[in-house]
Amino acid sequence: MTDQPLRTATCGCGALSVRTTGAPERAMLCSCRSCQSRTGSGISLSAYWTEDQIVTRGAATEWVRDCQDGRQALHRFCPTCGTTLWWTMDVFPGLIGVAGGAFADGDFLEPAKAYWASLRPGWVDRIRTVETLDRQGT
Repeated sequence: MTDQPLRTATCGCGALSVRTTGAPERAMLCSCRSCQSRTGSGISLSAYWTEDQIVTRGAATEWVRDCQDGRQALHRFCPTCGTTLWWTMDVFPGLIGVAGGAFADGDFLEPAKAYWASLRPGWVDRIRTVETLDRQGT
């Protein structure tokens, strides 16, 4: 038997967590209006695992969001800090999505597709031209 990597994603305050086993079924970027609203950014990074690869901890609040093309997503978020940590979508039955930025080291995620490119803000395509800094200064 091969050792499967275990990774943990947590909300901002640590009250909720998701432990994943093995590689995700898919990792992707999305710029739909729902993801932009959920993340507060023009692009989101998410990864999807099968239900048997996920263990959740903590009491999450649930909210159903109507998404593009008549789809729905059931979001689970922390009632204390508000972080949306995991969700399910009718378009991906049997899979659980996890916010890529919630992992301490999200470097393992390799997005294969970028959805809703037509809604992606123009600055995303110019990100390599933005001045980069190692830390946030004054």
